[in-house]
Formats: sequence, structure tokens, C-alpha cells
Amino acid sequence: MKQAKKPSFTKQMRSGTKQFLSARPALFIPTFYCFGPHSKRDYLTTKKSEIVIDGPPRSANTFAYAAFKYAQQRDISIAHHLHVPAQLMRGVELGIPTMALIREPVSAVRSLKLIFPYIDENKSLQKWISYFSRLQPIMDHIVLADFHDVTKDFGLVIDAVNEKFSTSFIRFDHTEDNVAAVYREIEEMDRRESGGSDVYVARPSDFKKQAQADVNYNFNPNLVKKAQEVYTNLTGKAVLS
Repeated sequence: MKQAKKPSFTKQMRSGTKQFLSARPALFIPTFYCFGPHSKRDYLTTKKSEIVIDGPPRSANTFAYAAFKYAQQRDISIAHHLHVPAQLMRGVELGIPTMALIREPVSAVRSLKLIFPYIDENKSLQKWISYFSRLQPIMDHIVLADFHDVTKDFGLVIDAVNEKFSTSFIRFDHTEDNVAAVYREIEEMDRRESGGSDVYVARPSDFKKQAQADVNYNFNPNLVKKAQEVYTNLTGKAVLS
């Protein structure tokens, strides 16, 4: 099973800088534009963005991005996939339709550790809590989309965006054919970026379920409780043990 290698010192430094700037859009946006990967510049929230769709890793970011793009049937500028609050904060500042993605935190971190086994699950939970704490002041200005809703009926999420922002985005018709088309596009994206590993591909599979069962997790119960309380307070959904 192919897995990501532990990042080099340079990459760790870049990750630390990204984390420090993650809730400071006035600093994050220009810094990432100048020093981040050139291929990801168009991921940034700018005045040209028509919508922001972003959230912590493993929260259906790829499905939401691909399904939204598929539904619009045209080229559309979507800010996405940087996994920092600054993306969403900047969207609110600019008055751009903004969608924050959320997933039950333990599930999100378990999925992330499957890909990056060297990460500390409790530090990842801390980052998850911090992410949504940073968004708390602007929650009234965004649409919060839960992982389950995104992956089961994304059309309803787009309806919520249109209602909140008085937009007319085409809703995603969540049929088997359309979902299959989106997953084909996701697989193509993953092939370009990671070689198409079964671990990396952003879609459910029996392979990933079995692989996740083989990963050792050592969650701090108090931290889990805190993260799950944040999730429940934001979504109104109880966490099932």
C-alpha cells in the first residue's frame, strides 16, 4: 500500500508557516500567491472567485468541488482545497458565496491518518477545533455543509447557497449517473496528482475501510469530546459512538 512519506524539514517549515497564517487572510493570500505552489494559485480566494468551497482535509472537499463544477456546465472560478479558514474569511470579506465543509472530527482525522500515518491524531484534532473556532464569528455569513449532506444530496447544499446568497447556481442532480461521472473526474484528478493510489483517491472503497482498520489510533478522550461538542453545536447532529 503506497503511503505518503514523512515530509522534509523544508516542507514542515512551509506547513508551519501555512498554519500560522491560516486565519489571517490579509497575510495568507499574498504569501501563498508568492511562495506557494504555482499550480495552486488559482485555488486562492480572489475577487475573481465566483464561490469559495473549502474545509478541513477529508471533509468531502474534492467531491464538493468536482460536483459543483460538473453541475454548472461551464468554466467557473472556484476557490478550494487549501484547508485554511483564511479562504472562507476572505470570501466573506469580498461578499462571495462561501461554503464551509465539515465532517465528524474523529472520522475526518482517521481518514487523514490513513494517508499520512506519521501525523499525530490529537494535534490534528486540535487543528480541527481551531479551524472552526476561527470561523465562529462569520458563521452567519457562510453555508455550512456536512460531509453526509454533500455526499448524499449535494443538490440541497447548492439550494442552500442560492437561497442564502441570492445566486442562481445550477443544482447538482444527485443521480447514480451524475455521481459516477463526478467520481470518474475525481479519479482522473487523483491520477494526475498522486498516481491513482487506492489510498489517496477521494472516494469510498472497501480497500480504504480495511486499510483504516489496520491503522493504530490513540485519541485523547477529552480532546475527542471537545471536538465532537464543536461538531454537534455547529451542525445540530449528535455524534454516534
